[in-house]
Amino acid sequence: MKNLTLRYALTLMVGIFIGGIIITGLQEQGQERRLEAPGVMGHQTATAPASGYVLKYGEGEVTSPAGDGLYITKASPRTGTQGVVMFYDEETGGETSGIHYHTKADEFFYVLQGRGVIRIGDQDTDIEAGDTVVVLVGEDHRITSSEDDPLRVVYFLDRPGLEEQFRLKLDRKTMTLQEFNAIVEQFGTVYKSFE
Repeated sequence: MKNLTLRYALTLMVGIFIGGIIITGLQEQGQERRLEAPGVMGHQTATAPASGYVLKYGEGEVTSPAGDGLYITKASPRTGTQGVVMFYDEETGGETSGIHYHTKADEFFYVLQGRGVIRIGDQDTDIEAGDTVVVLVGEDHRITSSEDDPLRVVYFLDRPGLEEQFRLKLDRKTMTLQEFNAIVEQFGTVYKSFE
């Protein structure tokens, strides 16, 4: 049963991602678009094909906030998707996202490697490689990496916005919660705690 649930969740996540690329491909009718986006696909200026693309490990737009793990935006409106964004994240040992919620998007995580804890609402659940997490719009959540087996996750949001927040590379350690929220709320995220 666990394999069927995992297979269904992965199919759903991939379908959402590919659906955005297919829609873009149909809209663009095979034409190429020039992207003037710093860091997209490892170039100052990149050409994004209308039909889709492959990014290798480590490729994409590095949008790591100061002092945090490695965040790479793999798909966003800048790279051709219309209704979904995709990220790769390497959390360092013990790192936490802080308790927050999204006002405009559902969020889907797939754990590639490592272990950690996801909090959704008031419930903590251990997560490990192969697990899928679904967080609905408006739900408080926090992901925390284990000290001895750091997390590597891929996550999707079904609406763009978070990638723009990450592009600011804000340092939570130098800001109050109120100052941070005054900036990030425009991108559909509200933090309740940095811990």
